[in-house]
Amino acid sequence: VQPPTTYVVNVSLGTGTHFLKVAYFEHTGGAVAKVSWAFVPPSLEIPVDAFRGLYFNDENLTVRKVERIDAAIDFHWGTGSPDPSIAPNTFSVRWEGYWNFGQAGTYRFTMTTDDGMRVWVDNASLLDAWFVQGATTYTRDWNGTPGQHLIKVEYFERLGNATAQVSWALLVPPLQVSGGTSRPAANVNQSIDFSCFASDGMPPYAYAWTFGDGDSANGSTTTHAYRTPGTKTATCTVTDAASQMANVFTSVVISPEPAVAASVDHPAATPGTSFTFSAQATGGPGTFTSYEWSFGDGTNGSGQEVVHAYADAGQFPVVVVVTDANGGMASDSLSISVSFIGVTGSVSTRRAPPGTIVLFNASAEGGAGAPFSYAWDFGDNSTGSGASVSHLYVTSGNFTPSVRVTDGLGASALAHLPTISIETMETPSSPLGVTIQISPASPMVNESAFFVATGDGGSGSYSCSWNFGGPDMSTGCEASHIWTESGLHVVEVTLSDSGGNRTTKSLVVDVVPPLAATFVIEPLSPVPGQAASLTARPTGGTGGYACTWDFGDSQGGPDCTVTHAWSSSGRYVVVVIVTDSRGHSAIATETVAVQPADEGAAPGQGTLGFSWDDGYTRVVAGMTFLVAIALAWWWRERRKQVDSDFEEMGRFLKRVR
Repeated sequence: VQPPTTYVVNVSLGTGTHFLKVAYFEHTGGAVAKVSWAFVPPSLEIPVDAFRGLYFNDENLTVRKVERIDAAIDFHWGTGSPDPSIAPNTFSVRWEGYWNFGQAGTYRFTMTTDDGMRVWVDNASLLDAWFVQGATTYTRDWNGTPGQHLIKVEYFERLGNATAQVSWALLVPPLQVSGGTSRPAANVNQSIDFSCFASDGMPPYAYAWTFGDGDSANGSTTTHAYRTPGTKTATCTVTDAASQMANVFTSVVISPEPAVAASVDHPAATPGTSFTFSAQATGGPGTFTSYEWSFGDGTNGSGQEVVHAYADAGQFPVVVVVTDANGGMASDSLSISVSFIGVTGSVSTRRAPPGTIVLFNASAEGGAGAPFSYAWDFGDNSTGSGASVSHLYVTSGNFTPSVRVTDGLGASALAHLPTISIETMETPSSPLGVTIQISPASPMVNESAFFVATGDGGSGSYSCSWNFGGPDMSTGCEASHIWTESGLHVVEVTLSDSGGNRTTKSLVVDVVPPLAATFVIEPLSPVPGQAASLTARPTGGTGGYACTWDFGDSQGGPDCTVTHAWSSSGRYVVVVIVTDSRGHSAIATETVAVQPADEGAAPGQGTLGFSWDDGYTRVVAGMTFLVAIALAWWWRERRKQVDSDFEEMGRFLKRVR
């Protein structure tokens, strides 16, 4: 016995006729008996990454009305229903779907329902709140594995609002990032290694770098070089598969590139003399850990200041390499000259009588270079100093002079000069004399003049010394000299014979200026057929000038003053070659503009001509129709404005006005 109750059952039937039998009894109260059936269409396949939703028009999941695919379970029907064919407040739903889980981990399922709901994963119950209730949220964690899993959800609605929501998410711990560099300080253009490491969160991780100078990079580790000094900050940003982001910041101090300047107390010396080398380093972090020297002779040294002496002569490249606290390196080099002191000495005579003054000269090179000091030993227990000295031998004998030359660093070299014989000489049969020959007789500035001194009489075996004025001296009976200024210069030669006799003679040399040439032409702009006067004006040289002309029209002429008429208008390059009495030559060139003949003057009219002489203008003019001619010339000058003859005419017209 029961009140009116509805029962639903699904029966699979084949096609054809089927026998239906219904039994009913009534005991008390109202009597209701209803039987019906309807065709149920086949169900949809359970989808992947979606839900198949079966919607029932009762609370017990029996009277199915709708079947569809739902992308998610996220419904708020309020007081309504999922479909017009389903009554509000008394319906139910079953959702099923195969869902792909990308990775293993703990997933949190969240269920919000009004009224009842229950959830299965792979047919195992996970959440169950199958009773009438207001909107309530339930959660539960599930340890999942990668792959597909069947998610099944059942829901019923009885009273009031209808809400059905199911979702899940992988529980991801906060992303952790660490990193930095093993080089917190570096120099400009020096490579720095950066590293960045992520943990927790959800792998895989993506790494992005910025360096604070506009550059960027990717990857867990990277290398970067800064181009400017200063404190820089490198930032590593990590993003995990759950879109979490975390940063790590690394500061580095960038210093300028190091530089070094090498110096030495003296650039040249003799073997065995010490050099002191110094290095001045700048840039970098300011601290330098090493100074390494290579002296170019196979030896090395260390230190900011080092001392080294070379055993052999030669040119040696010296290199210093400095290293700063950041490992940056810089180098500089210099060249050292090591040589022995070379001494050259001479005496004015090697044989002379007692009471003769002997001249000594010495010069030196090498070692530390000038200035040198000269200490003389004349061989007779007398001494002297200076590059050029004299000594009076008062007694007879053979004397071997020597000179010791010392450079500025104290190194010295000794040179022995030829033995000088001082002895009483026989009086020569004829007195000693000397003549001087010069070629050329009047040299020009910067031209070599050659001198020959010829002795006669005396004891023979002549020697000579020359004085060209001031410090210019020479030895030998043949000499040459070049003067850089013109004028009269005195040359003096001292000739000595083997008996110690000496005689002196002077010669005045007229040094002339260099030969130069110019020329003038009158008129400056002749017309064809007009004779022009050309005068060469040479200066300097030795006089006695001769001239050769080339008028630029395949014609020429001799003499330094000539006349020439060009046959046609045009521009001609005139060349004159001037030669002095000693064969020196100079060239002058000038361009002459030969103007076309004047087409404006008719026969019988007055004519107007002009010429120039030393800057003064002579004007010879026929005065017939002077005003008309002047106007014609003025109009032509204004219209063409060419060449100097028209300009001179314009000036003439202004004077006439």
